[in-house]
Amino acid sequence: MQTRLIEIACAEIKPIVTAQHKNVQDKLRAAMEALKSHWVLTTDTERIMAATASVMAYYGPGSDEYKHLKREIDLHVALSTAASGVPVDFGTLVSDDDEPMRPVGIIRIWAEVKGGE
Repeated sequence: MQTRLIEIACAEIKPIVTAQHKNVQDKLRAAMEALKSHWVLTTDTERIMAATASVMAYYGPGSDEYKHLKREIDLHVALSTAASGVPVDFGTLVSDDDEPMRPVGIIRIWAEVKGGE
């Protein structure tokens, strides 16, 4: 994945991810809408990561929204890794201190946004 290209895309859509969107899902939807055919990102994975990173940056590392998005991305990465045949210790994804996961629905929102193409 092209980290610098994702950073460029995040910077370009920063003004789109604003307080005018009511919740994390609306912010994510707006970011994905802006990136679904972005010229510098060529794969859905890059576009999803950039949109999610933009929303995470909006909320900041100390927020619950950031933590929920990070946990969901970590789970998707682990599932993708496992699906490719690499062993994954899923126990490392949760700890006794973790509250139950409340998925934001990153992939569902992406499918909705892409469905409009």
